[in-house]
Amino acid sequence: MKIYFARYGEKEENGDGFELSEHGERQVRMLARRLKQEKINISKVYTASYNHLERASEILSKTLYVPIFRDDRLQEIGDSIFQRELSEDDFLLLDTVKLFVNELIERNSDVLLVLPHCIIRVIMSYLIGLPLKAMNYFNLDFGSFSMSECSLDGGRLRCNLRFFNDTTHLRVP
Repeated sequence: MKIYFARYGEKEENGDGFELSEHGERQVRMLARRLKQEKINISKVYTASYNHLERASEILSKTLYVPIFRDDRLQEIGDSIFQRELSEDDFLLLDTVKLFVNELIERNSDVLLVLPHCIIRVIMSYLIGLPLKAMNYFNLDFGSFSMSECSLDGGRLRCNLRFFNDTTHLRVP
């Protein structure tokens, strides 16, 4: 199965949190166009309940004709990460991410995750077997696209990061 990761476009504060800026919406539309042109076949878009994430998910969902599923467990993690420094002792965080990823793997269908930047990095760290602190050493650009291919091999999760932080769709020809 393939797990695709989309980083939302640029955002701006609106008093109630954040929303996609005009440029950010354009970035997400360019990503949506790319996914459609490449015939990326996903079953669902997963997101958390933040205005900018929901808007990015709506654009992608409508373009790809797939449903959106909100998972508030991921929002709670995002809120927790934003409020403090991470340590290797964040077992609850890792357990929640593992549970979410294992649920995706059990369903065995390709999905797109439009989640907070930090959550994407935590999930990627888990998938490729890096310690939680490693998420602090890589970054994702606004409007970027990444993909990990995962399988169960004898009950053991095996994942390969196929591409990371791809923004070629944002380049103007």
